Amino acid sequence: MDVLHWDGTLSAKDFRIGAFAFAQKWESRNLAFPPWSWLPCPKHPWLAPPKEEGYLSLEKICISRPNEEEDIDQISQIDTGEEETYHMQ
Repeated sequence: MDVLHWDGTLSAKDFRIGAFAFAQKWESRNLAFPPWSWLPCPKHPWLAPPKEEGYLSLEKICISRPNEEEDIDQISQIDTGEEETYHMQ
């Protein structure tokens, strides 16, 4: 890729390669979180999409934000899978 003349766009193939690299690094560094998965674009009955067309999906994770009166620096949330538990730092 000629970086000097690059307009910032990625081909579907380049995006897929980058997405897979990101997903692999995420999985190796964030063991407590679920992995990203590649989902192909929805198929239209009259067209078969190329395998490069799709997106990354992160499922089974909930990122909550504290209320305005809660101090972000003092509270961290831990997802136990049952109910929300807060621990003071």
